[in-house]
Amino acid sequence: MIQSKFEAVKSLYSLELSENDIAFIFLGYSGILLRSKTTAIAIDPSRSLGQTEISAIEHLDLLLFTHNHWDHYINEEALLIIKSTGSHVIADKITSEELKTSVPSNMITIGDSGSFSQTYKIGNHEVVALRGIHVGPITQYLVILGNKGLPWRRFRLLAT
Repeated sequence: MIQSKFEAVKSLYSLELSENDIAFIFLGYSGILLRSKTTAIAIDPSRSLGQTEISAIEHLDLLLFTHNHWDHYINEEALLIIKSTGSHVIADKITSEELKTSVPSNMITIGDSGSFSQTYKIGNHEVVALRGIHVGPITQYLVILGNKGLPWRRFRLLAT
């Protein structure tokens, strides 16, 4: 069954997940919205979520951006997501600096991978920023939710 993105986001938040489950939807381009029993994270949701889909996001703990190319980050969309969800942002330096013109600095962490990696504690979560290369430098992320790291026992992909 093919769902609209709005329906897929609503379905993601309606799932009954156990402690060891994670569910996610591919948003298009590089975007992913994932959810565990207690946490929701969006990664690179560029050009993937309009106001209707954003309104279906019940909560979002972290919003991660790897770099500021158009297929990973669009400022206007990021600001809509942040305003609607109040989520904390971890992003590369260039993206963080652009967001800081409109978002309080206490809601943004610069995901600087330094020489190789840097670990950040955001609430009950740990995010490790790792240096990567994609047409140029990017920041990749390893996310540890609570005391559970990957791999989870069960994944669910909701078709979009």
